[in-house]
Amino acid sequence: MNKFLTSIVTTIILLSYITGLMSIINTTDTSIPISTCMNIDSPGYYYLTIDLSGVQGIYNYCIGIYADDVVLDGRGYSVIGNYSGYGIYVHERRSVIIENINIIGYYGGVDVYNSSNITIENVIVNSSKLFGIRLSQSNSSIIRKVTVSYSDNYGVFLEKSSSNIIDDVIASNNSESGLKIIESNNNFITNILVTNIVGWGVHIAYSNSNIVLNATVTNSEGSGVALVESSNNTIANSTLSNNRYGVFLRDSIGNIIVNNTVISNELGVSIYNSSNNLIYNNYFKNTRNILIEISKHNTWNIAKIKGENIIGGGYLGGNYWGSLGERGFSDTCSDRDNDGICDESFVIDENNIDQYPLKPIQQTSITTPIQTLTLTPLPVSTIVIGAILTTLIVIILIAIRKIRR
Repeated sequence: MNKFLTSIVTTIILLSYITGLMSIINTTDTSIPISTCMNIDSPGYYYLTIDLSGVQGIYNYCIGIYADDVVLDGRGYSVIGNYSGYGIYVHERRSVIIENINIIGYYGGVDVYNSSNITIENVIVNSSKLFGIRLSQSNSSIIRKVTVSYSDNYGVFLEKSSSNIIDDVIASNNSESGLKIIESNNNFITNILVTNIVGWGVHIAYSNSNIVLNATVTNSEGSGVALVESSNNTIANSTLSNNRYGVFLRDSIGNIIVNNTVISNELGVSIYNSSNNLIYNNYFKNTRNILIEISKHNTWNIAKIKGENIIGGGYLGGNYWGSLGERGFSDTCSDRDNDGICDESFVIDENNIDQYPLKPIQQTSITTPIQTLTLTPLPVSTIVIGAILTTLIVIILIAIRKIRR
């Protein structure tokens, strides 16, 4: 399962990159230098020759893209604003690549509206008033190798946008959230680092079937990951530390929280009026591990099966429940058969019971849990693979449509 999932993820990213390269190949016959803020109205390869500043006289942005099959290559130059307007605006386009550019001091850094097959890569956005990068009503696009810092609100913002890939993103020192996803479905988010956030690290609201994989969120005054009125999302293989909450669920149903390290938060998991979520093989070691308000049924373990768990034991089952003083339930429970599973269940309340809490086989202090790319049980694989294949199909169709043109 590990190799299969990894190969699917790799294929998705490679196919997306190939799709972008096809656009470059089709446009490199027209190379146009840019030395002032302007609108791009024709396909082609455009590149900056100097730093640009401000906005156009009659438009509230520096560069507007109004053509398909465009590459905008910043070549390391910057677009610098005065905290109003947008650095780059893409309106109702497809097959656009924005790369190798720094955007500083606008209301919004890159704003993409009602577009598809957009690639934003090797871009640095700093000191935006509202957001660093926004996809609004835009699908099947990629944000990759991007750094977004010191936004007064959002780092990366997906609004009513689906089937996008967010990969290798650093979001730091943004006020409201590092990554906000609202009314957006089937997005794949991987390899993101969110640090020093005033509000939420990764905030998913009114959104379904998104996957967050290999995220690191630290030093958030809100939560590492928050799910609000959202269903069938997967949060896996992530590290959430030194936040107010590690994971926050409110009015959310059917989500999967698996194989995460949730440590040194004020509260590991906060659940409010949420049900039928599957939460297992996580490493919890916080000031307080769990708080449930308006209790409903959630599942905290799978059936005991062979497989390396998050603390290196030989069985998958429930979660590791530690404490900062090494006196958590998993530290002190009995394990007479030494199988790495506590003999007793961990009862949170009558609706929430971990039947197979994990137990360190050797009674030593655990400082670094083992994280593996494991989504083994069928309940997880069905949902994860389905969501990934949906994204894969969308990308393949885009590539086929591009080839036929």
